[in-house]
Amino acid sequence: MGKVRVLMLADIPPELLHNESSMAVWNKYYLPTPILNLLEGLARIPELEISVLSFSRRGNARGMLWKRVHVEVVKVPKGSALSTFYLLRWPIVLRKIHHFSPDVVHGQGIESGYAWLATLQTVPHLLTFHGVYGVTAYLKPQGIWQRLGYKLQQVTLKRARHIIAISHYLENWFRQNTSANVYYVPNAVHDSFYHIKPNTYAEFDLLYVGRIMPAKGLLDAIEALIILERKRRLKLRMAVIGQPTSKEQQDYLNKCRMRAEMLERSEVIFLGNVSHEKLP
Repeated sequence: MGKVRVLMLADIPPELLHNESSMAVWNKYYLPTPILNLLEGLARIPELEISVLSFSRRGNARGMLWKRVHVEVVKVPKGSALSTFYLLRWPIVLRKIHHFSPDVVHGQGIESGYAWLATLQTVPHLLTFHGVYGVTAYLKPQGIWQRLGYKLQQVTLKRARHIIAISHYLENWFRQNTSANVYYVPNAVHDSFYHIKPNTYAEFDLLYVGRIMPAKGLLDAIEALIILERKRRLKLRMAVIGQPTSKEQQDYLNKCRMRAEMLERSEVIFLGNVSHEKLP
């Protein structure tokens, strides 16, 4: 039996393909993205033949990642938004996808239209959403491009057959609002995070950095802290970095503060916005 050809539709920075040292430079100055982590993991599976098709305003590029993943980046014409490019020129895009002759098409993310393109294929498709308009990405789509993305999302969710949810929050939402098969698979994590040496001088045991909203699970983290304190008798310090930007988020933050006050030995410190240079 031959290899299974998987085509990933996802954003890949064209700069990664400029020369052999591009990946090393990227890893030095940027955190590995979940998509790159996933691709690196899939590249280790001998039964798979992985290709990536991406679209960018920064130019055409073609090359290999880890000597096993073929990547092609296609330049979007000047003046075109990504969503309108897909909608108005989708026959061209589909011909480009057909060139790869995939057995499975994996669309990454709703925000650039990749998931929608995956649902147009005759071969099986799999979708991974990193955010959902009206649920996690934005409370209300604002502006013409976000509204267009919202409409594209509605069509995509109706056509979806298989969806990967990166959190239980999204998993439950997809099960309630779509007819697709839903699979819970957390974001891929780079190997280097499993080999971090403990820092005995760390100011905090846990660090939360993100938006203050239910989808991010801050309240769940505080509840876990309460359980660890009561059942394991642990004394932990957690820093929370993030600022509410709406009344709903402020209410959620207040709820988190109230639960944090239930801790006896452990402590949750809310630091608000902090620049990258000053992160704990």
